[in-house]
Amino acid sequence: MELPKYLGMLQTSEQSLADAFMLVGERHSSEPEIHDMCIEVAAWSRAHVESLKPYIEKYGEDKSKNEQVAQIRGALFQGTRTGGIGLLADLQDLALLTSSVVMQWTTVVQAAKAMRDKALETTADECCTHADRQLAWLRTEIKSAAPQALVVPADKPTNIAASMPKAQTPTTILDPIWAPLVGGFLMLVVGVLGLLTGRPLLFPSLGPTAYLQAGSPANPAARIYNTIVGHFIGLGMGFLSVALFNAWNSPTPFADHRLAPERMGASVLAIMLTLLVALLLKAFHPPAGATTLLVTLGGFKTLEDALTVVAGVLVIAIVGEVARRLRLGQLTLRPENNEKRIPAPKIQ
Repeated sequence: MELPKYLGMLQTSEQSLADAFMLVGERHSSEPEIHDMCIEVAAWSRAHVESLKPYIEKYGEDKSKNEQVAQIRGALFQGTRTGGIGLLADLQDLALLTSSVVMQWTTVVQAAKAMRDKALETTADECCTHADRQLAWLRTEIKSAAPQALVVPADKPTNIAASMPKAQTPTTILDPIWAPLVGGFLMLVVGVLGLLTGRPLLFPSLGPTAYLQAGSPANPAARIYNTIVGHFIGLGMGFLSVALFNAWNSPTPFADHRLAPERMGASVLAIMLTLLVALLLKAFHPPAGATTLLVTLGGFKTLEDALTVVAGVLVIAIVGEVARRLRLGQLTLRPENNEKRIPAPKIQ
């Protein structure tokens, strides 16, 4: 039965939607209507997450489709979002996420009818109605924001200054400020720990990892699981390929400035195996390819080198995950908003 896949996907989708509404509300706190309504409708999605729990207990939960949800979320809310055009872009991204949730609930409603599960059908139908209302509100706000953002000439500096959030938080700092600072900070942490321990914890493939965590925090490849498992796969497949091609003592491009056939073959095989295993384990992390090549081309040769890689990866994975969650608003302590112009739905 495929229903558990959709229940798992819906739970992740609704939580992502709630986080996205809160993110947009904080970004545009200078717009009271947007800020307050985003907080209110985020509560609806959180209520939907709770309503799914009895049915997940009954039918089970399969998270195999969660990667699809994460990829959609990771593609949205990118870049600098200020002024009227920034608000319009955020509202459109929210509408895309909400539309996806509506379709998922619609699918579950039909499945519940086919199974004659009246309770699930009623819950799913109510949640679908609430999601439709979220989408209707977004559509209204887009219609309201579009003329001013697209047609009326504006003084950009004044417009941007007026749209800045009332208080700067990790979720509201502009990308051109946040990404370079966080990327540099991640490199600094790993580098300083390397100096203190006397180990070369800072190596090339950690640069792309920091780049992902700082610049694309919602990208599934930036998650702590993908970071750790991805690099470990690259490390393991690199050593396995070197062993299969018996390239341990072959010349290396780093020291000998030439590429031996054995190391070339090991590099080809290692990249193939790294991609295969990473995709099977849902641990896709492009920087792991650099770790693989550092092994096959002779940058890492011994068990001691492997332990250094493991230590460096763990440091940047943990510190980067904290930064990533701060950026996405998943670690912030938000005060409860007691003003409920539209009550959060109560689902039986």
